[in-house]
Order: sequence, then C-alpha cells, then structure tokens
Amino acid sequence: MSLVTTHEDAIVVSWIERHVGEVRSVSRQGRWRPAWYVEATAKGEPVSLYVRGARGGRFPPLPLSYEAKVHRVFYEQGVKVPKLYGYIEELPAMVMERAPGRPNMATAESDAARERLRQQLADQMRKIHEVNPALIVAAGAPDPKDPHEVTLCHYRQAEQLYLSGDRAPSPDLEFVRGWIERNAPPCEKPPCVIAMDAGQFIFEGDEITAMLDFEFACVGDIHADFSALKTRDTFEAIGDLESFYRLYEERSGEHLDRRRIDFQNIPFMAYTPLEVAHELLYPDKTPDYYEYYRWHAYSVQAAVEDIARYTGLALAPYELPKPTRNRYAHLSSAIAASTLNVDAQGDFSQAMLEKIRMNAGYLAFREHFARVFEDEYIADVAALTGTTATSEWDADVVLEAFVHGAGPESDAAILQVLYRKARRMMAPIEGAGGRGIGVGWN
Repeated sequence: MSLVTTHEDAIVVSWIERHVGEVRSVSRQGRWRPAWYVEATAKGEPVSLYVRGARGGRFPPLPLSYEAKVHRVFYEQGVKVPKLYGYIEELPAMVMERAPGRPNMATAESDAARERLRQQLADQMRKIHEVNPALIVAAGAPDPKDPHEVTLCHYRQAEQLYLSGDRAPSPDLEFVRGWIERNAPPCEKPPCVIAMDAGQFIFEGDEITAMLDFEFACVGDIHADFSALKTRDTFEAIGDLESFYRLYEERSGEHLDRRRIDFQNIPFMAYTPLEVAHELLYPDKTPDYYEYYRWHAYSVQAAVEDIARYTGLALAPYELPKPTRNRYAHLSSAIAASTLNVDAQGDFSQAMLEKIRMNAGYLAFREHFARVFEDEYIADVAALTGTTATSEWDADVVLEAFVHGAGPESDAAILQVLYRKARRMMAPIEGAGGRGIGVGWN
C-alpha cells in the first residue's frame, strides 16, 4: 500500500527519506492546518516526527521560516522544545521530533501533578523571557525602541496586515483599534522576548515534555504573555491565574503589573480578527473559512468585553430574540444530518466532516434569526447615530463612520451596540457547537 495519497504527502515523505531515514507511515493530522505524523527509521532506530505546515494565506505576519529560526534559538537557549530536524522549503513545513504527551492540565492525574506542571510552565516562560532579544531580532522580529511601541509591538504586526489588505466595513475593529491607541500605557520595562500566544505545552505524568507554537514570538512587553494565559485557560486549564502570576514572580524575581496584564488582554484579543480580516472577504482562498470566522467572532466579543471590564463599564445582557420560522433553514439542517451517515477514513477526513456539520448547523441556526438579527442591529445603529440603514452591511458602514468621528465620551454607548452585535455573531456558533478556538497541534 502506498504511503502517500496527496502531492503534499509525497513532498513530506521525500524530504524525510533524504534527510532523516526511511518512512514507515505518514498520516495527516485531523485539523484545518496542514500537519503530519510520521514514523521513520534513522540509523536503525525508530523515530517519531511531527511535520508542522504553514497556515496559508496572509498570516501570521512573519513566515514559517521565521518560526523555525525562533524554535532553533529557543532550543539552543535551553527552552524545552522538540528537536528540529529541518525545514521543507517546498511546502513549507518544519520537521521536528514528535514529543510524547498531551495538552491541558485538567487531564493531569492529580492536584500534585498539576502544581508540578505549573511550576515548570513558570520556569519555561522565564527561560523564554530571558533569551537575548537580539537573537530574535536577528531571526527577523521587529525591534521596538519607543516605550509605547514596545507595549504594542506584537499587535502592530497584525494591525499592519489588516491595514494593508481588503476588508469589510468593521466598526467593531475600528473602535477597538482607536481605543487601544488612546489607552496603551508605555512599557516601563526593557523589551523582552515573548511567545505572545503563550502557555502552550504538552506533558506526561507531572513533566512538561515540550513547549509549543512560536509563530507569533517577538520582542515586546512581558505582560502580553500573561494576558494570553487568560484565553489559553478557557480551553487548556492552567488553574487560578493570580496564584500562577505569584508563582512566576517567586521563581523569576520579576514583578508583574496586574493592570498591564488586563490591558494586554485587549490587543491580544484584537490580534486574530485583524489578521484574518482580508481572508474573510475571500472564502474561496481561505483554507478553513468557518474556523477563521469563529476566531473572528469569539475574539471580537472578548475584546469588547475586556474593554468594558478594563474601564469599569457594565454591559447590559443580550437576550436572544424569538426566532422566525424559516423553511430554508431545513436545507442546512439536512446537510448537517447527512454527515452522520458518512464513514470518513482517517483523522483529517473525520475532522473535515465534523467541520461541515458545524458549518451547516451554524447556517441552520442563523437562518432562523437572520431577519430579527438584522432588524435589531439596524435599530441599534439608528438609535446611536440618528441614521437608519437599509441593510446590515450599510449599518456597518454607518457605524464605522460614527466610530471614526466620535470621542471618548461616546465609548460606553458604542460598546453597548458592539456587544449586542458580537453576541449575534456568537450565538449561532455556540448553537452549532463551537466557541471559536482551534485545537492544539502536537
């Protein structure tokens, strides 16, 4: 039986057999991003490999070759990352050892094991923060000097993608961008190396076996890494974050400013919607449109909620309106139901089939609410701006213009409208069985 079924499989196998050894098996990982598990033999010994492909599209801001360089720097500086065998230019992809283990400390065998893992996570984060920033700059990272820009360095990369690409009218992102610009505190510490999307690792027993995922690593404000843990903790449990911050302080001697961590939540949550805005206009060119849309919706809602929390504003709860009966929703429901009768072979095919089911479920839910959602939004925008739009798209145009002309005195009113808008985006996703966060990669 052939080891390969696609052109990409063949490239992976060919590279590994030239540079590592004979390939015994290869399988595509069951996720949207191209990645492979490979079993090979090197010098007579079995070797398990993980091949991490590029996302595709216009992001992340720096290419996968940059992540490979950062990965190698971290390995050389003693961060517990998998051995890197090399880089496949043709795909592109990184080839590394496949470390044993699983993510999510919630699955650890005991509280004692979880505490041991938390201590190791603090130590590994400290090691990353102690890497000489010049090494990451030499790999291709920006080198911020102004204290305000140090605070926002990681965010600026996503913002530049947003500004340089095409995008739909985006009153929510335009408001968040303006708010961040007005309220970003200048960094009071020297810039350091940060993972940005921090806290990703796998473990066995009570030992971390590998730290993972450094495509967004850069030089910036240390507090950005600790804000990232808040999102990570929602689906890969880290435990009480305040006690983890104290643990890091004890083991590093570094004081963490809780208010700055709270601020950094906001550019962190804005990062993904900014970088995928262009892709969301071109579904035929987007590797996994529904995945990107879920990221967008979840992150926009979180950014709005974080601004409200940071400024002490209590957002009025949004109550889902009564749905309208819609015979066309049955078409999407039928597609979702039909996937239950398909026997998909392999992790990747099963994952893609599940994505089709979720996508169809989203559309079925959205059809029942489409009319009332649009009417509500048009009414919200009219009440705020005095202009009545004729469609949801036009209401976005009207609200974006209002956001650009408004001062800080309008923030509270705008946030209420944007929160209701965000809840309308998220409700069908939640109804279809997803919160907008992707799965781990190793």
